[in-house]
Amino acid sequence: MALHPDVDVQDVYRRLTQPQARISKQPGQTNSNRTKRIRLRLRVPGYEPADAAKLADLLARGLSGPDARDLLAPFAGEKLQAIDGSLDIATRLTPDAIWVAPSDGLDEHPVLFSAIQPVLDQVYGQGSIAAGDLPDEFVGTVLKELPDIDFDARTGRFTKRTAGPVDKDFAVFDRKATVKYRVEQDALRKLLVGPGETASCDLCGEDLPVRFLVAAHIKQRSQCTDQERGDLKNVAMLACLLGCDKAFELGIVTVDTGGRVRVAKSDGMTGKLAQHLDYLSGRTCTAHGPDSETYFKWHRERWA
Repeated sequence: MALHPDVDVQDVYRRLTQPQARISKQPGQTNSNRTKRIRLRLRVPGYEPADAAKLADLLARGLSGPDARDLLAPFAGEKLQAIDGSLDIATRLTPDAIWVAPSDGLDEHPVLFSAIQPVLDQVYGQGSIAAGDLPDEFVGTVLKELPDIDFDARTGRFTKRTAGPVDKDFAVFDRKATVKYRVEQDALRKLLVGPGETASCDLCGEDLPVRFLVAAHIKQRSQCTDQERGDLKNVAMLACLLGCDKAFELGIVTVDTGGRVRVAKSDGMTGKLAQHLDYLSGRTCTAHGPDSETYFKWHRERWA
């Protein structure tokens, strides 16, 4: 079993054995046995005692999947296309689940990480899983997003791709599985920002600390071809977390052929949100250009 390099093995040994000296010690006894046999009980999310043999086989082969929570965290707040073509929104993340709702925002429900982990272990450990075996349809939506997972609509199975190039700018690696599974937001953001600690939002123009900016895909990443995903300088832009990123993601604002920001949906918008949209209207989007127009066109047509 591999240990973290910062772990002091001798300290772990002492902390385990010292309490054992007090077990079954008789009054007045000076010496005691510190090496009594002990039993450790571990709880693994998604697995019951009856699954011990299956889990042991996966761990022995080193084929367990990436951690469910780490895998799903980057999806929080995103709108994703399901297998049937409908849109789901991963509304929020809680300690034990990711909450999901249809694109209309109604009927929000949790998808437990403990139910997702066995699915990831199976598809990464055994190579495939049937869509009918998934605990929730949203799990299939997420699997469809992963670059190393293929979905065959004819057989209804998700299959792990056995080989393929690893894109260092887009990869996120799980410490145990080293599986490429999601766009690394920081890498893409740094590519757009450069070495500076601040940068400007491409929509509102505000100069902000980098942590207040996200690398927003102009064309939804799941709809991009491999070539488009690699067009890093043009397929994404910097959008601030003060309202621009969400307004663009939901199609509330778009960018026209001349690079001007247009407010597409303003009904019911009041207060500071209405003021912000009014400020954005007519501004020049600094990410727009001949090479990025095709992605902005896709965004306009999607929300038309």
